[in-house]
Amino acid sequence: MTDDRDLSWETFAEDLEATLHEDEQASPKPVSEMPRKTLSSALLQHERAIDRTIEAIDTVVGELHNVVAHAGTKDRAPAQPGSQTVETAR
Repeated sequence: MTDDRDLSWETFAEDLEATLHEDEQASPKPVSEMPRKTLSSALLQHERAIDRTIEAIDTVVGELHNVVAHAGTKDRAPAQPGSQTVETAR
């Protein structure tokens, strides 16, 4: 067995080209069928990932709305007797 680093570029290119031609001839299924299955499964995986991402974003947005709403009600809460706000202390 020869080490690929010892081969000249021309020899390497010829071997690669020959291997590619052998692979094309040995392919049992038509090329048009293989990409569809691969593309379909890849799209399904991406679709699921996108759905999970959308759900996570919706959850975060909902939590942010709750935080803002809670902070707004906290700021508007009436001051307890005996405590002074910054405005009334002036």
